[in-house]
Amino acid sequence: MRKLFALLMVLAIVLSITACGKSSQESIQDSSTAPASQAPTSQTPASSEDDDTAAVTKPEGYPSGNISYIVPAAAGAPIDIPVRAMVDMMDLGANIVIENIAGAAQTIGTLEAFTRKGDGYTLLSGANAGMLIQPHLNEVAYTLDDFRHIAMTAGLNYDTIIVHPDSPLQNADDFMELLRGTDRFTWGAPAASHAYLAVSYAFQQLGSENGAFISYGNGAESIAAVMGKAVDFAVVDDPDAFNGVKAGNVRAIVIMADEKSPLFPDLPFIEEYGLENMGSFKALKWLCIKADTPDEIVEWLKQEVNAVIQSDEYQQYLETSGLGRVEYWSEEQLTEFLKQSSATCAEVIEKLDSGG
Repeated sequence: MRKLFALLMVLAIVLSITACGKSSQESIQDSSTAPASQAPTSQTPASSEDDDTAAVTKPEGYPSGNISYIVPAAAGAPIDIPVRAMVDMMDLGANIVIENIAGAAQTIGTLEAFTRKGDGYTLLSGANAGMLIQPHLNEVAYTLDDFRHIAMTAGLNYDTIIVHPDSPLQNADDFMELLRGTDRFTWGAPAASHAYLAVSYAFQQLGSENGAFISYGNGAESIAAVMGKAVDFAVVDDPDAFNGVKAGNVRAIVIMADEKSPLFPDLPFIEEYGLENMGSFKALKWLCIKADTPDEIVEWLKQEVNAVIQSDEYQQYLETSGLGRVEYWSEEQLTEFLKQSSATCAEVIEKLDSGG
């Protein structure tokens, strides 16, 4: 009887472990197959239980020389700043040389990374213009699928509507009334930017045709235009808006997204007013590498890079720099989010081209 009881106990334990393993695996599968509309945001990050976090051994003989980190923008640009901080904290066993290759809305630097060998010696700073917008505006030799997107390097930035402190637009209700109304108005943003597309997409959904667009080179120029009352409102990244509000130069009234901005927790976001799929226009900064790079190199790089990104030192740097803390994103979730954002940008651009 004792032997029979022991046998039954062992069998029960085995069955319990098997059931738990099955439940855990089903949970991971459900997370990895979430629809694009549920792609992660800064407030809903990827699970830390993803397979990407498993310990990976450093590939033998790698790296044996300098690693290039291409930033497709000038030194000091928003996508350049976090790269320099990250490289300072990173030890891959070789020198990491930052190459600033600016021009043609990030496409020249991105193309340079695309033309190099997939040997693990060229990293690329991915961003909206070069990867998500320009491929739908101009013929470029590369696509998202030509790269593996392995780490989000900074928090998401949110397009924010700013107005002059004396503007009659007091809040989001006034803003929506302006868009739905018949009065002419002027607005500003960098041309062909995620900010421009966010407002254009809102116009398309509302059938608004009364806005006159004025292009500015960057957020600072857009803020200056609002301060000088050259436009009724402008669209800038939330860090720029935050600094402008803090200085008393502008007011922020609504976030052009599907969730609140961590920098403006009290401001409403535009999807609360009936607009849809507005989460695709956030400013993104991520790390990518040629898709044909050997898996063992990519997996090791993901491990090392994410260890730096999730470190207290780097997270504190992001927060104090106004770039926003970033949770862990798996390669699969980041790639899915980028594809969703690219598809929405393509939809907006196609309608703009057709006069819609």
